[in-house]
Amino acid sequence: MTTQEANELLVKSIYDFDLENLKLAYKNGADINYDPSIIWVKDKHKREFSVATDDSVFSNALWNLGIEIVEAENDDIRKELENKAFPVVKFCVEHGIWLNTYFTSRRGFTETCFAMSNYVTCNSEKILSYLLENGLNPNTRVDGIYTICDDLHDTAHYDESEHPDWAPFEFKMLEVLRKHGGKYSEEILEKRNRLNES
Repeated sequence: MTTQEANELLVKSIYDFDLENLKLAYKNGADINYDPSIIWVKDKHKREFSVATDDSVFSNALWNLGIEIVEAENDDIRKELENKAFPVVKFCVEHGIWLNTYFTSRRGFTETCFAMSNYVTCNSEKILSYLLENGLNPNTRVDGIYTICDDLHDTAHYDESEHPDWAPFEFKMLEVLRKHGGKYSEEILEKRNRLNES
């Protein structure tokens, strides 16, 4: 198996949550952070970071999982989906998958973590908690100064009337974020102002 074939198997394995083939791909030289659409950017300090774009394999796999969980007929099926995905998520984290990749504007005024919304949309308390307990920053900005908590709060309240199937999951994910230190942007700004005043 060539390295490229191993990378392609890794991508398919993550999307399928296929742990055995993921291990095989990794054993044959696949890069755990391989992404066919990877983009590299430099921050204001000239450090390079990979951007987790909307096409990011790991984040998109979690997005797809979230859709399946919402559309599942009952909690037993949801649990099966979660139990199948979790070992793959764990393997990826244990082998160095980038969780907090972000994009900085040319002038370095904003940071945006494209992957964060997909992580939260996995709709699995177990998986999101695991990611947060293993390095995912619950306060990475998703849109300028706005945090994922801001975004999810607004989305969940909107979906209460527009997409009622999604809202309970979104409120649960918001609860998980808050439990793991997630803050609203106004809380971060208030803390910063208090520090500046003292």
